[in-house]
Amino acid sequence: MMLELLKRYWRYICRLFRKDHDKHSVESRALDDSDKDKDYFNSARSWSDDRFYMLLSSRYRYRCLTIVLAVVMVILLVVILLLIPAQHLEPLIIHHYRDGRVSVEKVKKASVVTNHAQLENDLVRYVVNRESYDPMAYEAQYRLILSMSDRSVSQSYVDDQRSTNVSSLIHQLGNQRYRTVRIDNIIVLDQEVHGKTDHEVHHNLAEVHAVLIDHSLDTAVKRSQAVSIILSWNYSEPSLDPDVRWRNWDGFQVTHYQVKQRNWTEKGA
Repeated sequence: MMLELLKRYWRYICRLFRKDHDKHSVESRALDDSDKDKDYFNSARSWSDDRFYMLLSSRYRYRCLTIVLAVVMVILLVVILLLIPAQHLEPLIIHHYRDGRVSVEKVKKASVVTNHAQLENDLVRYVVNRESYDPMAYEAQYRLILSMSDRSVSQSYVDDQRSTNVSSLIHQLGNQRYRTVRIDNIIVLDQEVHGKTDHEVHHNLAEVHAVLIDHSLDTAVKRSQAVSIILSWNYSEPSLDPDVRWRNWDGFQVTHYQVKQRNWTEKGA
């Protein structure tokens, strides 16, 4: 009997101890889970903060870079606007001497002072470009003659070169022939120079003896014709237009142009 009571008492004590141990185990497990959740939340919040500040700093960095680039572009634009008025055409005088020497110098005056060699060069350049014909160079020659002629001579040249004019070089020579010019002589009949008195009537006038040679692209036949050209000119202030200035840098202007044919022609093969 006594032994049975001791056994029951022992089982009761063991049961109480087991309950207490299980209770402590559950509480310990709950505390561990709570610490894990807390650590995970802290880690997530720290990562989120780092990510936010990284994006914010990147945004500020690109914003500062954009502002700096905008300021630089504005400064460059202001500099360009300030430099535009300083842009100007700088013509050069190229002297070709009889002994082969060549010199180049800047033009210091708006109105260029000419010499005899320069005058002959302008006369030859005008006559050759006006009387010659090449389908490939026609447009460039046309613009050059207009820039080196006054209004009346330019209008006369335009009328001569109209496509409706059957005597124009385009109709006469077409695309299968071309014309070259050989200058034989230049006679300056009258030229304005310093030292003339006011009562003397004075004009720039010259006579150019030239030979016009027509060539055929299909055959070797050539046709030559001698002409005498009377022209007058003056030198005005060069144009401020860069395109015109490069074609006519010294202001040479033909004010009268007349072609007279001579009484001989030459044919050759």
